[in-house]
Amino acid sequence: MKQLKPIFLLDLDHVLVQPHGYREGIRATLAYFTQQMGLGEIWPGEEVLVQFEAIGMTSEFDMIAILLANLMETLAEQHTELILPDGLEDAIKFVQNNSYTDPLQNLIPLITQLGAKFTPGKEYAHLALELSQKEALEPLFPLLAGTELLQQILGEVRSITYSLSTRVFQNLILGGDRYEAIYGLPRYFDGDAYLTLYDSALLDKKYRALLVDLWQSGKVGTVIFTARPSVPEFTHSAALYYSAESELALELLGLTDLPLMGGGQMSWLAEKLGFPNYKVLKPSPAQALAAIGVANGTDVRTALTAASELVFQGRTEGFSGLPPLSIHVFEDSGRNVKSVVEAGRLLNTMGIETRVSAWGIADIPAKKEALQSAGASVAANIQIALEAALQQEDLLR
Repeated sequence: MKQLKPIFLLDLDHVLVQPHGYREGIRATLAYFTQQMGLGEIWPGEEVLVQFEAIGMTSEFDMIAILLANLMETLAEQHTELILPDGLEDAIKFVQNNSYTDPLQNLIPLITQLGAKFTPGKEYAHLALELSQKEALEPLFPLLAGTELLQQILGEVRSITYSLSTRVFQNLILGGDRYEAIYGLPRYFDGDAYLTLYDSALLDKKYRALLVDLWQSGKVGTVIFTARPSVPEFTHSAALYYSAESELALELLGLTDLPLMGGGQMSWLAEKLGFPNYKVLKPSPAQALAAIGVANGTDVRTALTAASELVFQGRTEGFSGLPPLSIHVFEDSGRNVKSVVEAGRLLNTMGIETRVSAWGIADIPAKKEALQSAGASVAANIQIALEAALQQEDLLR
């Protein structure tokens, strides 16, 4: 039997780190707007964000914009005399000057409608705007439908220059210094990055040291495999996916030496191909294949090119030199596990012996079920999963 080279693909959020910084960023961004309106801090609660995630809304940009739009719609609904100005900043001042109170919001119908209309590849803020055109039979936000205000809130939330809510959020999660350095825009706030202040490590020090040792000794090919934004060393763009959010997590973990295949690397590939990001980001097998190549020692750009050629053109040359592989993926998403399984299948079809072992990290029943349905063995934490993977590879010390 051939010796298979162990490869570890390690997700970041909810696997290696608990991403409290993003949640705190949502809360603080909403508070920035609602306090300016004179409404105090309005927070819909963690359960609402979980319901957003349950319909596949995982982007904080979408969540914040939709919550802000719903707040404005509810104010207009509960105060029939209210005619909001077209500009977002003007509307905020208008609400403040008229001393309105915190409106009672019901988000369940909104979430249900959005989930029913969603199709893969769409962005939720764009979908909400699309469903709120004046000509729609039942607009999602009927009182704001077709207004410039709604366009300013929901339009182009992935544009740092267009979306005010996105700028505020990015300033908070990156900290003032990094925000200005990355985007060349004036900061709204000073202070440290929320990703530094609030994220917490899920991987303990013993296993951090072990992972680095196994990678440096060549016993295990290792890569951080995440959709979090990151900064490829070969681009200087100021796009949202090129912010150092993965790097902040790796600094927290003390794993900055490990290779990274993050959102920034995949965004660079998408730009090169002329594709939208979702075509290459996980759960596309393109990101899994690129990560496998990097874990095996290929440089990032070569691995990205090889992955795109295999997935989109059926060309196999970029992976022809791979040894037989035993791939272990550590994930909290069933869809992303399936993308690695698909990457293994593609390698097997081109004659590279590949075995995929999936380790799901979850303690929530719905997540456990999704991971098990994808073929993963579920563990309560990354330490347990790593122990099992290392035992399987006879690498425990």
